[in-house]
Amino acid sequence: MIFSPLLIDADASSSSTYETTTSKKRALSPSSRSVTVRFNESANVAYDNTQICHEDCAELWYTKENLKQLKTTYTNNAKDIIRVESQQKGSKSYCRVMTRVFNSCVDATPLSEADQRHFQKWIAVTSSRVGLERLAVRKIRLDKSIRRQELVYAVLDLQEDPSVPAEKVEEWIAQASQEISQPSRKFAMLLAQAQQKA
Repeated sequence: MIFSPLLIDADASSSSTYETTTSKKRALSPSSRSVTVRFNESANVAYDNTQICHEDCAELWYTKENLKQLKTTYTNNAKDIIRVESQQKGSKSYCRVMTRVFNSCVDATPLSEADQRHFQKWIAVTSSRVGLERLAVRKIRLDKSIRRQELVYAVLDLQEDPSVPAEKVEEWIAQASQEISQPSRKFAMLLAQAQQKA
């Protein structure tokens, strides 16, 4: 099945090809599904850099070793947070506050004033932890994994469903994706707003 892109920006587009075998298994193994993504090369725009010469640009990119070190640091920081948090017993600990904030996003319920204050406090005093929530807070990590699977299955199901009108596939995929990712997007928005206030 081929589907056209969701156009978020009128000047950019992409197209994807999705092929599936007759297997009825709901597995994502390469033997049962093959996914190909193609980009509309004609929508590419090149800009000339007038501030840095071409030879100097390579120095600005991360090397493989740099990326490996960043990932190691990121993972070690998350492990440190988990270790420190495991010793915390109070309801105002970083992980417990983040969990309650995330739960409010999942349940679409407002945060209590106390949780808003504690959330803002944690963001203000632990700016180095921002972005580590997915690894350091168990509830967020598990939820993200589950939602990612739900998203993949929703897209594949909509692409394979013969009852879905071809002209509606992209719209229905967008709607399903937005519904599934709503809690994560709301949590990210709350984090950004708290950072802005900090």
